[in-house]
Amino acid sequence: MCLNLNPYWGIYVLDTNTAKQYWEGKILAWEEARYAARSAMNPLAWTVRNRLSHAEKIILDRTQPGVAILELGCGSGVLAERLAGHCGNYIGVDIAENAITRAAARGLPAHFRFVAEDLTKMPLPWSDLTVFLGVTDWVDSDLLCELFEKLKTKNLLFSYTQEYPWSPYRIYRKLVDGASGGKQHARTYSQQQIEALLSATNFTMEIVVKPAPHNPGGLIWAQRV
Repeated sequence: MCLNLNPYWGIYVLDTNTAKQYWEGKILAWEEARYAARSAMNPLAWTVRNRLSHAEKIILDRTQPGVAILELGCGSGVLAERLAGHCGNYIGVDIAENAITRAAARGLPAHFRFVAEDLTKMPLPWSDLTVFLGVTDWVDSDLLCELFEKLKTKNLLFSYTQEYPWSPYRIYRKLVDGASGGKQHARTYSQQQIEALLSATNFTMEIVVKPAPHNPGGLIWAQRV
């Protein structure tokens, strides 16, 4: 169960500790508060809207048409829809069944498939490129290392959030996490932590969008060596 205190700001109180129930209660309202046209002037949406636009451009610039993409934490297929004319094969995975149902209803080509699974427990299929935007914020370092290790991909594009003492994001996260009061809470990582985890799992790292206090979300392009 989710009580959305304000759909525009995307602030929630959730009364569950299970990841599946948490995300099924949150994800669709969260996406609406971030990606809907009316949310373009919402300051809390700027970071994730910027992240989405950068990710789309990076994928189009760095991959060939017909690329096979695996997206983890795909939500309702917002990024998938933007890549509809570029992918030769696409698999989107999300733990929230309601998000997968909405993604499947977008009417994307038949080679776009959406699966409701827990990405931390399922075997991952091969892909030219694996993408995840936001997943890093919601797994601890042990799970993140396991995820990197089991990827069957040469190229990886993902986001992470770096904490800055005076970032507005830090205040927002404390408010939201304090309200949720459960096991599901966002995390931050330093660049050094991310680099160490990638190195331990045989990936090289390139920062393609550098985090900053006003926009703490970084984007990393990694390659398996």
